[in-house]
Amino acid sequence: MSIRQMHSPVARVLFHPDRGLRHAMRWYTAMGRLVWPYEIWNFFVRDRRTALGPRVAEFWGESQDGEEEAMSPGQPRSPKRKSSM
Repeated sequence: MSIRQMHSPVARVLFHPDRGLRHAMRWYTAMGRLVWPYEIWNFFVRDRRTALGPRVAEFWGESQDGEEEAMSPGQPRSPKRKSSM
């Protein structure tokens, strides 16, 4: 990895032509710096885990595999429209 590749994200944040986008990227970076320590602290100190918690199926509910059509071959089904005539 070259030095140029390592610094390209920094340059994108500092020198992006869109002022609003520069501000948004800086804001998200600042929030990320605040959130990470908070989440790590809570994981180790505040959050309590139970030895006999719910199983994944109990927590998330039943599988929805039968409803999935994202990778199915063929034409996607379009919703039926009411005829206006």
